[in-house]
Amino acid sequence: QTTNVGRNDCSDRHGGTSAAAPNAAGIFALVLSVRPDLTWRDLQHLCVQTAVPVTTDDSDWKQLPSGRLYNHKFGYGKLDAYALIEAAKVFKPVGPQTWLELPSPFKKRSIPDSTGLKTRKALKSIVHVTKEMVQAAGLLRLEHVTATVNIEHQRRGNLVINLESPHQVRSELATRRNLDKSTDGIVNWKFMSVKHWDENPVGDWTLYIYDVDNPESRGSLLNWTLTLYGEQDPEFKGTPIHSTTGFHQDQEHEITVTTTTPTSTPTDIDDTPSRPTRIKPDIKTTTHLDSSTHTPNPDEEDQLSSEQIESPGEYLTVVYAVFGSMGIFGVAVGIYFYKRDSWHLPDPIDRQQPRPDGYEFDVLQPLTELDEEDEDDNESHERDRLSRNNF
Repeated sequence: QTTNVGRNDCSDRHGGTSAAAPNAAGIFALVLSVRPDLTWRDLQHLCVQTAVPVTTDDSDWKQLPSGRLYNHKFGYGKLDAYALIEAAKVFKPVGPQTWLELPSPFKKRSIPDSTGLKTRKALKSIVHVTKEMVQAAGLLRLEHVTATVNIEHQRRGNLVINLESPHQVRSELATRRNLDKSTDGIVNWKFMSVKHWDENPVGDWTLYIYDVDNPESRGSLLNWTLTLYGEQDPEFKGTPIHSTTGFHQDQEHEITVTTTTPTSTPTDIDDTPSRPTRIKPDIKTTTHLDSSTHTPNPDEEDQLSSEQIESPGEYLTVVYAVFGSMGIFGVAVGIYFYKRDSWHLPDPIDRQQPRPDGYEFDVLQPLTELDEEDEDDNESHERDRLSRNNF
């Protein structure tokens, strides 16, 4: 029952997280009354293990390598309070959390435009995870993953961002938002997904970025960071290596993704869900990626050429700035020595003469002291004049 539909009346239109959060909080309170020792990560595991799929005729339900079903609208399904509490009674708490962070190098890469196309072009960035990286982090079991993304774009709502795991499980991180006209782009936005729960993280993790509307509004990927969170292996000894700067190898190029879109209108892109999920860098290692066979496309050649042209200009600008600053400094020093003698004030008759071994500021006196001495001299002369007149 809600308070906004009239007295003694109920509504079946109240949904979303506003309705789910209080219901989930009540169920979790019941679980903690039985097992007060459980942590927030324990409850996450229990939710994933006991969730019940709903509206199973929805086409977005996909079976995962773990055997579970997942839907971008419903997640793993609805909470089953009874099953959750019963499972909690015998649940073994998970071990400490660990993580593996893989930042891609900063490299500005243009995002191809896919406006009105039946086949969409994507900018694809690959991060390769090795078994050695996972072992060095002490990662036993994968829980959630995040992708922290930096993109420049003239109209943020045109972007579609997906993350694909080594097992071809694709998480939809960002979908087209028609009302988002911001020119700020995406600055350190951290997208999270629990769709890859319990997956083996070894292999290629691929970020797909599409620009699906308005060819006049273009953008570029600057960099992104993949972070894998999970349970630490109880057999792990030593200090986990969380950041893999030096292990990372990145490969980027444009690809063409064929869709089943019957028409060329942007609204018919079937990879975009009807309801977006709201979720508020390099030692060369041996991988199966063969960069020697990669043929740069025209966009990449243009970008490389522009980078080569811009580099000398930036170098010359720095050189000119350094020599210009040195020239200005030299002129200022010359003027100082040329004008220095003219800055001395003429010494009064009765002023103390400067010592040969002294500094300029040893003989300079404040203006007020000079005034007082002048006044004393005037008074002395006046007294002498009056004395002579009296005689």
